[in-house]
Amino acid sequence: MNQVPISRETLVRKLAFSPRESLASLLDPDDAWRKLAAQIPNSLGQPRYTMLQIRRFEKVVQAGRSPTMELLNDWGTQNCTVGNLVDLLVKLEFYNAADQLLPSSYERRDPFRHITAVPPSDNGSVCESSLLYAQPCCSPGEWEACVVPPLSTCLGPLYTAMEKAEKEEKEAAGEESGRGNVSIAGLGVGMSILSTKRAGRGSENIEERVVEPTSPTELTVIGIKADVEKFEFTALLRMTGGFNDAPLLQGGSKIGEGGFGLVYLGRIGTNAVAVKKLTALDHVSMDSMKTQFTKEIHTLSSCRHENLVELLGYSCDGPQLCLVYPYMSNGSLSERLACKDNTPPLTWATRLSVAEGAAKGIAFLHANNHIHRDIKTANILLDNANVAKVADFGLVRGSGPGGATALTSVVVGTAAYMAPEALRGELTPRADTYSFGVVLLELITGLPAFDNKRTPAVISSLPEELEDGPHTLQDFTDPRIGTVDPEWVDAVYQLALRCLEDRKGRRPPMSEVSSILKEMSATCMEAAGE
Repeated sequence: MNQVPISRETLVRKLAFSPRESLASLLDPDDAWRKLAAQIPNSLGQPRYTMLQIRRFEKVVQAGRSPTMELLNDWGTQNCTVGNLVDLLVKLEFYNAADQLLPSSYERRDPFRHITAVPPSDNGSVCESSLLYAQPCCSPGEWEACVVPPLSTCLGPLYTAMEKAEKEEKEAAGEESGRGNVSIAGLGVGMSILSTKRAGRGSENIEERVVEPTSPTELTVIGIKADVEKFEFTALLRMTGGFNDAPLLQGGSKIGEGGFGLVYLGRIGTNAVAVKKLTALDHVSMDSMKTQFTKEIHTLSSCRHENLVELLGYSCDGPQLCLVYPYMSNGSLSERLACKDNTPPLTWATRLSVAEGAAKGIAFLHANNHIHRDIKTANILLDNANVAKVADFGLVRGSGPGGATALTSVVVGTAAYMAPEALRGELTPRADTYSFGVVLLELITGLPAFDNKRTPAVISSLPEELEDGPHTLQDFTDPRIGTVDPEWVDAVYQLALRCLEDRKGRRPPMSEVSSILKEMSATCMEAAGE
């Protein structure tokens, strides 16, 4: 019997088993179905499913069933169509899933294709003509203009004026125009910088750099602090042994990898550095990669704090974009909680200290009108003294004064850490608070945020598990911590519950979370005699 063709008008509840199964195979892994569930509207245009209902779908995994299948069965009772489903999948950029139903029936889009960089206005605001965000204008504190096309195209008359002023300045000083070489101490190589100008912005030391395109990755980066160096790609090759992909323990340079690239150990003189080489992915265009790259540079060059990773430099003249940071010898918090490479488990006092430091770093970002959007243990790095450094700022978005809610049509982040409103595309600092609540649960339990071999698969379901089941918090406390006062553990757990409130207005700001953890950490260290 021939299968009935699928069209936009086909009811989801009438879909055959085969396409449903194909969807489930794509959406079940990594909790992608949760993002879909958060986007489904009810008849009034409001979210159909609460976070509690979404977590209940997850529980079918215990019975060996698919949460995606259960979701489609439930939503299908509302007479939704395949067209409705595909529209949501395309909105979320789940193109492979959409192709299972209606291949080639929509236009794939680069989520950053509408961003146009323009010079800041007199009051410091930056306007962006973008369909990516619901707000057409950025307020002071929004992320600075990232420039992928030539600067002359973006700035027009302003660029001409800059060129003229620079030429007159050089003629007056008797200088030749062209490239200047700045040596890197202890490295013996140069960094090419073209048209370097100092820009007076208050008391900040800012350098404006205009780089001529010479490679597929070349781009213009403006408004960076002068102490962020521009490295030549060939210098990074020498630092990392040609980006040796063998693991560090096997004599290579590779020390880690993430969603956007690989990380290598390098050396500048006697100083160890981490070089992150961004790698093109099938679902990420080069323009999108450049946007992530420039966001990280601008955020880290303008926001300096002891609990934020420091950006030493960047490279954009070679086949790959690269970022250079100090080497964090203790790796990420996720690695330390998993005792990777047989490292000793973190003590309770150290866990509290790390939580306090990370909270301070996030609170600093929020105070400077930035939302991180990807807070997780993998993005909290530890130096040789286990001081927490929040890292990975490629998804950072400006929040505007007061932390007002903004909207985005592109849902990004890691699903197991994402707040209900973040799954729907709302941008607010309290979404970072929710993610940090998940981090606190990981610190208590030692368990990863997501593990499809575990029931429940997401650690954020732990509160419901404790309410519904026979277990206590002590049963889930990481046994590797050793002896710890249950009241201290419960205090952190209660703070985590506040951070994990479904309604964002009920979550504490990160400044309050930081203060609470500071007091907890001091009490714990005093009791331990440290």
